[in-house]
Amino acid sequence: MGVFGDFDFGDDVFGGDSPENPDAPLTQRVAWVFYDGVDTYVLPVNPDSASMPTPNRTLTFQATCTGKQVIYEGRPQTEKISFSGVTIEEDQYQAFKNWVNKRKQIQITDDLGQKYWVYLKSFKPQRRRNDTYPWLMDYSAEGVVLDRGSV
Repeated sequence: MGVFGDFDFGDDVFGGDSPENPDAPLTQRVAWVFYDGVDTYVLPVNPDSASMPTPNRTLTFQATCTGKQVIYEGRPQTEKISFSGVTIEEDQYQAFKNWVNKRKQIQITDDLGQKYWVYLKSFKPQRRRNDTYPWLMDYSAEGVVLDRGSV
């Protein structure tokens, strides 16, 4: 049986030196990544919100001559993805414009590691007045999901 003070605590229990700043987050940010087969762009600021694509089935109901219902499952609807956030520098703004103007599918990898092949349809920036960051803009972007998964 251990005596008071004879047990591991602090650095020994929690795996090494404590951070200099106790308020610092213990994990690093996992950035969103855009990839088009040639170029890769790591978003400096992740989107604030995103709607992840989910399958949506098309069902048709039809009554038979005996009054019973028959359900037909049609082709699945096209999945969509949308996300929004802020840009704080001109480079971020120009990069978004360039990626939307590529007019080809790109692979988006989010912070959870989910990968989607997407055709970006729109990028809508809205400027927000700020003396510190002249390029501060809220944006929203939308795309059509072509496929899920990796290369």
